[in-house]
Amino acid sequence: MEQRDKLDVQVASALAAKIQLQDVMVLSVEAKHVGMIDAPEPLLSYTVPRVAAVWEHCDQSVVAVFPFCVYVEALPAIGAEQSERVRLAEVGVTLRIEYLMKPGALEGGFNEEALRHYVGISGYMHAWPYFRAEVQWLTSKLGFPGLVLPVILSGQAAARVQVAQISGGTAPGLGDAMLDRRKSKLAKTREIPSDVPR
Repeated sequence: MEQRDKLDVQVASALAAKIQLQDVMVLSVEAKHVGMIDAPEPLLSYTVPRVAAVWEHCDQSVVAVFPFCVYVEALPAIGAEQSERVRLAEVGVTLRIEYLMKPGALEGGFNEEALRHYVGISGYMHAWPYFRAEVQWLTSKLGFPGLVLPVILSGQAAARVQVAQISGGTAPGLGDAMLDRRKSKLAKTREIPSDVPR
């Protein structure tokens, strides 16, 4: 990991009084079997790869997207010829987090670099419980014992995420296109046909 990628909990903490969590939304979930193993009850493990999150800051709003993934793996049996893990399933959950700057937060200048630290660490910490819940549910839906991921502390989050800022442009904000489609679909399901008595 390059020095530029490292996140600092103290730098992130300095902004905590200036920013408040506004919303956490699940943008997408995916769960699929990707492999098989010939064992009646294999020992299972998991791997959570480092998250490559993106974020943008526009006026009073900060939006970040965290595309989490976990791999469910079978460990090799004791004494087995095969010594590598076998990936059995993949679960992906993409979360959108929105923060709002508190009144007066931008007065006297604002450090965008410090915001990168805040979004990376606090965003990960805010998104992780939602990811944990989805993983537990989705792994059980795939037929595995429900995988309960550990609780993450702020110092651990810094090493588990890489954040990149999206800058400028006229494209819709992060996750906004997906959010708009979701709202449109929800609105259509709520429409009452005109031939139905009210």
